[in-house]
Amino acid sequence: MKTDFPHYHILFVQTQKQVDFCRMLEEFFPKEHGQVFLPKYEKYRSDRKEVEIRILFPAYIFVRTDMDRLELRKFLTTYRGNPISFFKTLGDDDVSSLTDEEKEFFRLLLDGDGIARMSYGYIKEGRAVVVDGPLKHFTNRIAKVDRHSRLAMMPVVFREHDIIVGLTIRPKRELLPDAEDAPYVLDDGSEVDLDILKKKMMG
Repeated sequence: MKTDFPHYHILFVQTQKQVDFCRMLEEFFPKEHGQVFLPKYEKYRSDRKEVEIRILFPAYIFVRTDMDRLELRKFLTTYRGNPISFFKTLGDDDVSSLTDEEKEFFRLLLDGDGIARMSYGYIKEGRAVVVDGPLKHFTNRIAKVDRHSRLAMMPVVFREHDIIVGLTIRPKRELLPDAEDAPYVLDDGSEVDLDILKKKMMG
């Protein structure tokens, strides 16, 4: 997916029709003018032992394009003949442009297919340290980690929405085997910090 179009817009749609609207837009939107997509993220399914792709935001469709906001609205309203009510009721507030800060955020978070891939990190002093994946750009913004569900939450990052994306926590030595301060990992997966163990044994 080309990502260097100058404008980045979001369309507000009915949540239950989000996928259908996006699919329809993809069909008629001229490829030379941009791409239409739903931002997604990789989510680990422990019951299936596999990663699946999920939609990141309800009710939002993203458009990367060379059209500015007014040009995009004009283009969309030319399709009023379409039977789907979304195009018949497109209002002034239904098309919004991303700020430069928001564009940079999504440039770092999403890959060329519009997907936030799984990140990998370890826990240090109660906080996640990300060493691989898009979250390595946002380590300091991670407020909560669900190790079982392999998810990380960044609060109120986008339009009053928390961002929840995939983060797998591993032992530091597994991710950074050459790190001198990485704890050793036992066969059962538990970690042993030799420095701490040494201090305890010495009294």
